[in-house]
Amino acid sequence: MSDGEEGRDHYVLYVLRRLGGIDFEYLKSRPMRGGVYIREVPVVVGKISYKGPFLVDDYLFTARYAKGIPKINLPGPSTAVDCLYDEYYKDDIEKMAMDYAGAIRHEVENLLESGCQIIQFDDPVLLRNLDHARKWGLKALQLCFSGHEKHALYIVHICRGYPHKSLEKKGIDYKAKTEYYSHILDWLSDSTIDILSIEGQKSNLDLSMLPAAGRKTVMLGVVDVGSDEVETVEQIVERGKEALNYLKKEQLILSPDCGMLQLSLSSAKKKLINIAEAASILNRT
Repeated sequence: MSDGEEGRDHYVLYVLRRLGGIDFEYLKSRPMRGGVYIREVPVVVGKISYKGPFLVDDYLFTARYAKGIPKINLPGPSTAVDCLYDEYYKDDIEKMAMDYAGAIRHEVENLLESGCQIIQFDDPVLLRNLDHARKWGLKALQLCFSGHEKHALYIVHICRGYPHKSLEKKGIDYKAKTEYYSHILDWLSDSTIDILSIEGQKSNLDLSMLPAAGRKTVMLGVVDVGSDEVETVEQIVERGKEALNYLKKEQLILSPDCGMLQLSLSSAKKKLINIAEAASILNRT
């Protein structure tokens, strides 16, 4: 269980505001999602650094109310630096990502000391630039919890891009390429990440690529988070069975494609209930 990030203004900016070296007062424009739109973003004016705990209270709040095991989410390095305008690192994006990861590692240590057992890194930008992912993206991701690999379960969530209805209405393709998943899964199969979370429903992902994950657990998106239309239990079960043609049962977790912010409360609840029921059916077969 997580707090759903309800207390955050943005899943990345909430964290960046609490690190040193980043100016949020004077924003600058930079292209996003491969240049399909422009956004005003904070500016890196010094070394990205750790200033003190900022997610521990969020974790303890979740732990106080969660009936299951509480989980906390952090933006991954590739995604975090993609939300910044660099005026300090002189375009050395790898160094910027590594400094971010080093700062986050301190927060991971604090979370572990507070009892956190599951930490998820949301890093969809890994899927947008395979060259960066291969050269430094995965290394930066692992640096976030280096030395603490056995102290918790670590998840990386890599969707193809959160639903953007205005771009969809214009017919603009803003999603990362589905064929990149096979490369990312292959590289992550040798990583210290425990669970690989991917988008599967909206993209109608070809599940024949799942063996690229090796022995890793795959958290497969089986409901669309951009549409209030609720997938039936039967539809989810069939998708799960298809995935089990390529993965062992203990390697598969059913999930939404991404966060459910854009859905109505009723739709979100029904989708989650149906996922749980489908998982129960699959576990009995």
